[in-house]
Amino acid sequence: MNHTEYYSLTHPQKRIWYMEKINAHQPLHNIGGVVTIKGKLDFTFLEKAINSFVKNNDGMRHRFIETDEEVRQYVEKYQKIDVLNVVFNCREDLDAWVQQEAGKPFTIHDCDLFDFAMFKVRDTNDSGYFVKVHHIISDGWSMNLLTEQIFDTYMRLLKGEKIIDQHRDSYTLCLKKEQSYLASERFMKNKQFWNEKFSTLPIPIQKRELECAEGNRKTYCFPNSQSNGIKQFAADHNVSVYAFFVGLYYIYLQKLTKQEDLIVGMPVLNRSGKKEKNIVGMLTSTMPFRHSVDVEMTVREFIKDINRELIRCYYHQKYPYDLLVQDLGLKKKGYGDLFDACINYYNTNLPNELGGIPAENEEFYNGNQIYSLQLIIREWSKSGGFNLDIDYKIQEYEEKQIEQMYLSFTHLAEQMLQFPDRKLGELELLSEDVRNKLIVEFNATDTDYPKDKTIYQLFEEQAARTPDKVALNLGNEELTYRELNEKSNQLARYLLKKNVKKGTIVGISTKHSLETIIGILGIVKAGAAYLPLDPDYPSERINYMLEDSGISMLLTNFDALNRWNISPHKVEVVQLHSANLYEGKSSNIKALSDPSDLAYIIYTSGSTGTPKGTMIEHQGLVNYTCWAKNVYVESSQDEVFPFYSSLAFDLTVTSIFTPLISGNQIVIYPADENEHVLYKMLREGKVSIVKLTPSHLSLLQDVDSEISSIKKFIVGGEDLTVSLAKSIQNRFGRDVKIFNEYGPTETVVGCMIHQFDVEKDLGTSVPIGMPAQNTKIYLLDSDLRHVPVGAVGEIYISGDGVARGYLNKVDLTRDRFIPNPFSSEERMYRSGDLARFMDESKIEFLGRADNQIKVRGFRIELGEIERNLLNHPSIRDAVVVDRENHDGNYLCAYYIEKNEVTATELFRYLKKFMPAFMIPSHFIPLKEIPLTINAKVDRDALPEPVIAKRHAANAAIEEDLLCIIRQVLLVDKVRMRDNFYHLGGDSIKAIQIASRLSEKGLKIKTKDILSNPVIEDMALHLETTAKNLHESNQPCVGSVQSLPSASWFFSQKLDNIHHYTQSVLLKVKDDINRQMLESALQLLVCHHDSFRLNYMIQTEKLYYNEKHLDQKFELKFFDLSCYSVQDQNNHIAKIGEKLKSSFNIENDILLKACIFDLGDQGKRFLMAAHHLAVDGISWRIIFEDMNRLYNQMENKEIALLPPKDNSVQDWGVELEKLSKKIPDKEKQYWNHVYQSREETFSDFDLGPDRMEDCETFDQKLSEEETAQLFQKANEAYRTKADELMIIALSMVLSDYIKKNEVIIEVEGHGREDLSEEIDVSRTVGWFTSLYPILLKVENTDISQQIKQLKDQLRSIPRKGLSHGVLKYISDELRFDNQKYVRFNYLGDFNASFSNGIFEFAEEYSGRDTCHSNAMDCLVDIVAYTVDKKLNLSVTYSRNKFKCETISEFVRDYTIQLRDLIQHCCQRNHSEFTPSDFETANLSSEELENIFNL
Repeated sequence: MNHTEYYSLTHPQKRIWYMEKINAHQPLHNIGGVVTIKGKLDFTFLEKAINSFVKNNDGMRHRFIETDEEVRQYVEKYQKIDVLNVVFNCREDLDAWVQQEAGKPFTIHDCDLFDFAMFKVRDTNDSGYFVKVHHIISDGWSMNLLTEQIFDTYMRLLKGEKIIDQHRDSYTLCLKKEQSYLASERFMKNKQFWNEKFSTLPIPIQKRELECAEGNRKTYCFPNSQSNGIKQFAADHNVSVYAFFVGLYYIYLQKLTKQEDLIVGMPVLNRSGKKEKNIVGMLTSTMPFRHSVDVEMTVREFIKDINRELIRCYYHQKYPYDLLVQDLGLKKKGYGDLFDACINYYNTNLPNELGGIPAENEEFYNGNQIYSLQLIIREWSKSGGFNLDIDYKIQEYEEKQIEQMYLSFTHLAEQMLQFPDRKLGELELLSEDVRNKLIVEFNATDTDYPKDKTIYQLFEEQAARTPDKVALNLGNEELTYRELNEKSNQLARYLLKKNVKKGTIVGISTKHSLETIIGILGIVKAGAAYLPLDPDYPSERINYMLEDSGISMLLTNFDALNRWNISPHKVEVVQLHSANLYEGKSSNIKALSDPSDLAYIIYTSGSTGTPKGTMIEHQGLVNYTCWAKNVYVESSQDEVFPFYSSLAFDLTVTSIFTPLISGNQIVIYPADENEHVLYKMLREGKVSIVKLTPSHLSLLQDVDSEISSIKKFIVGGEDLTVSLAKSIQNRFGRDVKIFNEYGPTETVVGCMIHQFDVEKDLGTSVPIGMPAQNTKIYLLDSDLRHVPVGAVGEIYISGDGVARGYLNKVDLTRDRFIPNPFSSEERMYRSGDLARFMDESKIEFLGRADNQIKVRGFRIELGEIERNLLNHPSIRDAVVVDRENHDGNYLCAYYIEKNEVTATELFRYLKKFMPAFMIPSHFIPLKEIPLTINAKVDRDALPEPVIAKRHAANAAIEEDLLCIIRQVLLVDKVRMRDNFYHLGGDSIKAIQIASRLSEKGLKIKTKDILSNPVIEDMALHLETTAKNLHESNQPCVGSVQSLPSASWFFSQKLDNIHHYTQSVLLKVKDDINRQMLESALQLLVCHHDSFRLNYMIQTEKLYYNEKHLDQKFELKFFDLSCYSVQDQNNHIAKIGEKLKSSFNIENDILLKACIFDLGDQGKRFLMAAHHLAVDGISWRIIFEDMNRLYNQMENKEIALLPPKDNSVQDWGVELEKLSKKIPDKEKQYWNHVYQSREETFSDFDLGPDRMEDCETFDQKLSEEETAQLFQKANEAYRTKADELMIIALSMVLSDYIKKNEVIIEVEGHGREDLSEEIDVSRTVGWFTSLYPILLKVENTDISQQIKQLKDQLRSIPRKGLSHGVLKYISDELRFDNQKYVRFNYLGDFNASFSNGIFEFAEEYSGRDTCHSNAMDCLVDIVAYTVDKKLNLSVTYSRNKFKCETISEFVRDYTIQLRDLIQHCCQRNHSEFTPSDFETANLSSEELENIFNL
């Protein structure tokens, strides 16, 4: 179609176009809706009205194409639209259909971007129409024009009026105005305004990416009274309604995030003149509105301030947002987009009746979001009230959060209207009703318990009830409740004699024993508080705790004095196993302490580096223990608790006091070096209730639970993940209960509880649930205001369990234990833990507030990274920590595997969910996560990467990579940020690099080199390997499955199948040792299995001939030193051809070699191999190995080659597997190629094309042109050198056959990545892929041709591999073989053969194929580089072409190739095409500046 006038895109259109290309095939930009008429319609008139609108408004008919290196638009000629008419049974069916249509994306390239349909609903008799338009040709205002004009035309038709076309102003007017604006003084003023406004950026700004994601819409209606109040407020204060809503959102956001400097996106009309207001098209632009929230301002002042700033910004609204992003250089500063939330306001009054019949306008939602959140306020309802649509990304918000957001909006709005002079800081986010639910109802936990008693009194009462019941068990020893009570009474009396009294702190440090429990009870019965000290604590920590607490007595059952160097003058050490402690009266002592006295002190880690002692009173302990008894034990007296964990860990409190006040038993488990205590516990089958941390629980995931007696797990101390809980539930059965108990030491062990429900708990972490008895839990912000449901707040705890404070730390106590603002008589503890309400009755733990760190300026929540890691199916447990070195801080992830997983896999997995700055620099697998004595993760014991060594190791690996790239690409300097392709890389060189890296114990797939061309990114895919040398170097035996290359060869039915070789002639040094060379060849034949292949005619199969392993290899020698140079050349050709023709593929080793002595001309080394054994890449491997073996022998070293990769035999098996799973799409591709028969390209047909009738033309590029082809030229369009060669060939061929479709046969290396298990980068064999490609050469400019042809080349399935599989293995391409022009790029010969003892030689060494064999293609073009110059060797048959024709063809091809090189090198910037990015077709500048990717 020949369109005469093309237009550029406006900036608003460009932004949508680029978003569309990035988020291709998404309905992101679908806008529209349904107009419903509450009655019958004349569909004939409606269809005419719709057509009239499309005809009269050019903007609807804009189409978009990519041409002349940019996107352009044109106006498509009007053609009548046949509007679809659909009948629905009910409204629900209509709604479902609309939703389905709204979710269907438009094809944006050169297609109509609108869709109409008319409908009727049977059960309601409603009628109407549906419209869907792409945002690039329309905006909200245009949709209003559409409705008004269609209604107007319909009514005129209904009245019988004649409709005269009224061609309206064209959208092209806006294009012209924009061009004028961009050249105006106003543009410069606007630019200055916005650049000054964003000269500095808000500090907390996050990296936001413009990525399309699944979204949802929730619609709400503001109450009429509130809507009217907002309008009245706006009128009274001379502000806009929009300013009120913007202010409302800013107040909400400030209260939620505590950020004051805020930015939100605003769609602005951008229609300043009367004409613009009547144009259909995309004029809306985006304005970033930045404003600070001053909490000291009144509501009235703040809204007026917002209004003033909005007006100021509106004056500058025309400045394109994409230019501002470019001006600010956000990408370079490490930022993403300026905002991730938008506020839109519609106050248009659409027609609400049609000919007296009620009409309703309803916008659809397309189900996709570019921004995280979008608020749309509409004044469309009949009552004049405000509707609020909240569109949100479902991956970032839950429906409950959106519900709470709306409730907060209405509550804030009510306060703003009632109290306009109230300061912003005084406004409440939560309504009284919500506050009551979260603060009062949630915390309605008042429960009776013996608050007037101490813990030991409860024990004494239990001992009186069950005196003969066993209380303690340790191996064969037992103590009844009576015995335990009596012994603890005796110990208490002993302590009283030692001047222990009420309030005294007594230390206790024991190896787990009966005496441990006696000691605790004895201390508290004496009115003292016990201070547990773990025997494994270091002496420095122990001595600090002794000094800080001021204790003068320590109860123990080991030699504590010597272990910790304790001075006996300061601390009296009492051995608990001394018999003299348990003498005298054993009756109960009168209570010496009150509920408000201390029961124990436990030291926990302090932020200053020194531990702090938490003081727990009897009342708090009694409250917790009674609650634990009611929840975990109930009325049972048959439960058994294990005492195994550290006494210094408050988790142990549950396992001691809960059973002792309930008549149950404690089984004591001392530490056992030979068996983990948990495994022993399971094996013995005694205990029924176990208290433990998630880290300990994870040890039970794989144990045999058949004999387990455990009925309940109480888990505390750390975050319990759903995956761990589910794993334990599955292992131990559904009858076992798992309780998640949350509570800091400062609130007596536990203050919240949730029983795991495998059916309902589906998040990452098991909820921590609801408060314990007599406990209040608040989630507050930094102003001590309660946060809404779904929002993150810090946990504050109040109630009977709150500790007295920290021993000797008045300031810290004052900071962490504060007055409760919700209950004047109580204190509350600030936990430092973050959580959120999942609903109004359940809380979810999110991590530590101090677990937030900054890396490279970005605030990061370590718990978020851990949670994402734990969602990976191969990860059992994970911990992320931040570490620091001289370069700054970095993240380190430690993990335990369920299944083997690499760091690269984890890197890619996390990249799906979080920005790069949140992804750890190191991933370190561990056998187990180290735990502290308290069974929590011991972060200090995690193996710190020895940065210097690790960096050295990384540097060594990177240097190996850089060195190998330098060697293969023959360049002097390579840096980590260089691009592989720009340095001259291609797929053949990628295979060489992978092969050489393999020799150094480094593994990388060829595809990872090609798809990650920036070397820094490439290095991320390197893995270290440790091959089994014995297994990998075993010789292959047996037959080889059919390979496409071999099958093709035998299908040619050549006259002489034995003489079909590849050969290389090389210069060698004069003093070359023939015997060493021959030995190297012998080893080569034994190592590379393909040389031992033979062909069995009877079975028509290749097989490995084992006899060749014992057969001596003969290196022939020919002395030609006495001949002239000319005669030497003749003899080399004659002898060489004889050598090559002497193969017998049924019996011979498929490798032969000889040396020519040319006297003064030096020596030449000829190696020839039958093509069945080798291909182009094989020669590179062969000569690297030859060079290695010769040098090893010369240096008197053991001659060894690197381990072999997979064999040709393995490859055949993989291809057989591939043949069974090639999709139909690939089959259709190859069928289409074969069905496109090419025009004959020849001068005549004088008979068969035998090799004896063939000639070859050679052509070369200069060294400079070759360097440009392989490096600079590829930067322009992100091409590869061989792609440019094929593109040039297709252009010339198209001219010669006078058609725009050409078929070229391409010979590729064929060594594609089939699976993770197979690697043939170091395998000698014939892997070549031979396949025809169909290229369409459009008649357009050279830039478009390059981009189009490049994308066509990259769309070839599996780089041609599947063609051979379908044709020769599964036999699904049954087409006659037509001869085509063939192209084969062999790579850089210098890099391959000029290696150590070898150097490429130019003498002719005779035919590689028999003169009587047929030429198997029409024209054979072979490209390769020698001496830094590209050589083109073009072979043709004299029976098909005149010499002049091919001469001219070669010349034209060379000229075209040079033109391409010159064009590409003159480009100043790079351009992407869809094959570079899956969905994008952008220039790099646009991609970076507009999308900040």
